[in-house]
Amino acid sequence: MHRIPQLLLLKIRQLWPLLLDSTLNSYGQLFFSQNRVLSVMLMAASFTNWEVGRWGLPAIWLTHALAWIAGFDKSLIRGGMLGLNSLLVVFGLALLFQVNVPFLLLLVAACMFTLVIGIALHYGLSHWGIPILSLPFVLGIWMMEVASRQFALLEWSTGSIYTLNELYKWGGSSLVQAYEVFLGLQLPSLIEGYLRSLAAILFQNNWFAGLFIALGLLVASRILFSLSVMGFLLGYGSQWMLGMDLATLNYGALGFNYVLTTLALGGYFFIPNAHSYGLAMAVIPLVMTLNAGFSEFAKVFQVPIYSLPFALATGFMMYVIKFSNRTDVLAPVLLQLRSPEENLYAYQNQKQRFKGFVWQQIHLPFYGTWRVSQGHNGGITHREHWQYAWDFDQTDAEGRTFEYPGTHREDYYCYNLPVLAPTNGVVVAVQDHIPENEIGKVNLVQNWGNTVIIQHTEGLYSKLSHLKGGTVCVKVGDVVQTGQRLGVVGNSGRSPEPHLHFQLQTTPYIGAATLRYPIAAYLTHTAEGIALRQYCYPEEGEQISAVQSHASLAAAFAFVPGQTVSFQREDKDGEVTHWQVETDAWNKTCFHEVATGARAYFVNDGTVFYFTHYEGDRKSDLFAFYMGCHKVLLAFYRGVSVFDELPLHQIWQSPRRWISDFWSPFYVAGKATFAAINEASEEVSQDISICSSVELFIRSDRKQQYAFKTEIVQGHITAFSGQFGTINLTLRRIFPAL
Repeated sequence: MHRIPQLLLLKIRQLWPLLLDSTLNSYGQLFFSQNRVLSVMLMAASFTNWEVGRWGLPAIWLTHALAWIAGFDKSLIRGGMLGLNSLLVVFGLALLFQVNVPFLLLLVAACMFTLVIGIALHYGLSHWGIPILSLPFVLGIWMMEVASRQFALLEWSTGSIYTLNELYKWGGSSLVQAYEVFLGLQLPSLIEGYLRSLAAILFQNNWFAGLFIALGLLVASRILFSLSVMGFLLGYGSQWMLGMDLATLNYGALGFNYVLTTLALGGYFFIPNAHSYGLAMAVIPLVMTLNAGFSEFAKVFQVPIYSLPFALATGFMMYVIKFSNRTDVLAPVLLQLRSPEENLYAYQNQKQRFKGFVWQQIHLPFYGTWRVSQGHNGGITHREHWQYAWDFDQTDAEGRTFEYPGTHREDYYCYNLPVLAPTNGVVVAVQDHIPENEIGKVNLVQNWGNTVIIQHTEGLYSKLSHLKGGTVCVKVGDVVQTGQRLGVVGNSGRSPEPHLHFQLQTTPYIGAATLRYPIAAYLTHTAEGIALRQYCYPEEGEQISAVQSHASLAAAFAFVPGQTVSFQREDKDGEVTHWQVETDAWNKTCFHEVATGARAYFVNDGTVFYFTHYEGDRKSDLFAFYMGCHKVLLAFYRGVSVFDELPLHQIWQSPRRWISDFWSPFYVAGKATFAAINEASEEVSQDISICSSVELFIRSDRKQQYAFKTEIVQGHITAFSGQFGTINLTLRRIFPAL
């Protein structure tokens, strides 16, 4: 008998995080936010009318319980959109009717109807990329209002009388008088209209609730707050210019449609920038027209239009914009973070870090250091349809391509050197019978000479030409791996001296037009030293080489799903932290810190280990490692540094950033930079130290600096340390016993 309460308690503990998140998100999603401060402020604002606010939590819990029992996706429940729509429907009913048994039955029916409509619309509209927004609420409240006309036992509400009665119970006549005096304060009409528009979303008919909401918006997101003000002012101005009744705005009845539309299009569904703000402004006349038009239609059925103009205007715009080719200016938010500011800073960081990034990586097709003898748009043969190609050869310290006298093919440094597959693929064309040219002679009939073409993916082929006849060691249909030998450099075709021609193209034919496509990673060699280039295009005259990984570094960062990485801190009484290596449903690999739940997503492409995203506690050990090993070159070249940037919001945590958030869609004042260098006592050493730093710059002033050091011994990370101002962190690796 004692096991039943224990099992029930265990189940409640398991469901508590889902219950808490789904409840708060149901309030927060009213303003496109999952910020808990805003959610609590919204909940508090709803209780400024006790008769309405008290039914919010039962409506949410009932809806989510029904969804959970029915087995619907928990992410839908946790996200709060299902509870949000039921919340609004029940708020509307609580404003209309007194509480009795028929009202409770109507409440249950409303939650069930809204849930079913919400699920159906979610999966139906998702095929077109249209969010459900508040459509389930509008359909649900309409159905309940019309149906209630048949329910004779429902009693109409008497307004705020019950709220005053409750206040009298809590604080007597003095509290009632203070409440009435406070609500009776006169505000400028624009400010009162704005606050009432916010309050009306929660079916509150006072500006005090709107003040709660406005403060919550300001705390949660300066972008959302500024957009809400902009939306209301634009709606007010539009209606004033057309001579419409401004009372609907001053008393909040329709003003929230302008506010919600600007929030959705200006800062939530698109990365906030000047163009998203422009889109939000441009849609205001459409919302105004829908407000006016549907208000007339609604008179026929004697029901308010509620948030229908917002839902239709936003949904239609989301659908229409899918067919626009201006994705360079209107960037949809692909991963919703905690606020529009975080979406903006993360997007700008990703855009900066991965410009030129391609999924199918192409590597240099040779060993050693080579010269780009002719680059893109070269002055000899790389023109018009064949402009995006490279010619490679080798030179000595004086820049000569041959040993004296240079009259024989064998005199040239690159002649007979191996040619490699630039990445995995299937051989689709081979030409291996064309004779070699004498130095200074060319074969214009068989222009490309001996050639291998490899298909790497649909629509991407590489072509390697001017090979030595009879040396091609692959045939059509062969599957080749990155770095596999294909043949050797020759002097066939239109080639007056030995060199390698390399190009990417979209078709499998010899002589096809070239495709502009970057090299994934390579090193440039200059008098100043060696530098790493990623997803770039080698330029004519550059001396370049492929990146050769270092065995110890490669092994140290070869984390595999199922592995647990453990460290012990030198402070905190030797506290041990565990990071589990996991892979999610989208095949993204991450560290999961067991104690805090934080996750740091990473990629190891064989050349570089780098983090892509972090979520969770920024005071965790994992976040320090995320900063200190943000990008690691898995190779050792003395003096070679790697550079990167971190999302600004992860590093810049100060009130000054709050102020900067207001104009961040138009100008970002800060930057968080990362630099790292691999150090070792000897070139062949298996013991490497990675020294890295993160610096925060506001404009050109350095405001913060963090230093890190990662120790690699015989292919294992053995220690990690970091310095944050006066805080010193040292982690020692714990290896499992064999």
